Amino acid sequence: NNIIVGTRFGFEYGNYEQGGGMQDVLVANNTVVNAVEAAIKIDPDSHRGNRVLNNIFYRTRGGPLEMGSSTGTWFDRNCWYGGSSGAFSGAGDVLDDPLLVQPGSLSPSGYRLRDGAPCAVSGRALTEVQSDFSGAVRTNPYSSGAYEKDSPPPGPINIRVIP
Repeated sequence: NNIIVGTRFGFEYGNYEQGGGMQDVLVANNTVVNAVEAAIKIDPDSHRGNRVLNNIFYRTRGGPLEMGSSTGTWFDRNCWYGGSSGAFSGAGDVLDDPLLVQPGSLSPSGYRLRDGAPCAVSGRALTEVQSDFSGAVRTNPYSSGAYEKDSPPPGPINIRVIP
């Protein structure tokens, strides 16, 4: 249930010669927009039992959405837009514009799904993720991304941009 905008990587596992790998990690219901290098990067390592699902990986400028190794990680029902899912593709993935309200916005409500969004009904139910970014209960059919399709708009939030 994170909204991640304009970072180097939306999600990264880096193998910095320490070893061990990711073990039983869940990366779910995140909305990653315009990561500079890749929306998701997983360096090769001894990974096992990881799940990456119900995420929106969105990019409007060129470059990869994914980098690294998918070994030991199960991908399912992610929404990919603006690039390829490559080796990170999974069953039930959506390869289409998720129809975010206002991608690139400084307001969390800009990352809600518009009516008719293909990612609004593409998610898988998860016992670990019962509510969305706004605290609304997730309902069947489940949405991918940080917001459930019909969740109420978030309350006021103050965001300050420091040049």
